[in-house]
Amino acid sequence: MEQWRLALRGGDTEDIAKITDLIRENIVQIREMKQFSEEQPPSEDRPSGSNASLSALVDLLEIFTDEKELLTEAEALLGELVLEDPVRRKYWRRRQNKISEMLKKTLK
Repeated sequence: MEQWRLALRGGDTEDIAKITDLIRENIVQIREMKQFSEEQPPSEDRPSGSNASLSALVDLLEIFTDEKELLTEAEALLGELVLEDPVRRKYWRRRQNKISEMLKKTLK
């Protein structure tokens, strides 16, 4: 994420394109990991969901502030985190509200 921010501040278009491609590849990889995890039967050794990977996916999706589809996915994932992580529920709800506001701006 820091590389993305630095590239936007002073990088050239080639750097920004490379980092954007890398972020999109990581989004695909985390989605695949999430899908694989969901397809596995629950066990005592493995928790039913991975909040860390969901959080990472939200962070990556949130970078693309002008893409409604990705923001909508981030908002839905934050809804999952609200339910799955009661300790950080307020934090996840605050982030979900932030994404909702971003979506409203995207629709205008």
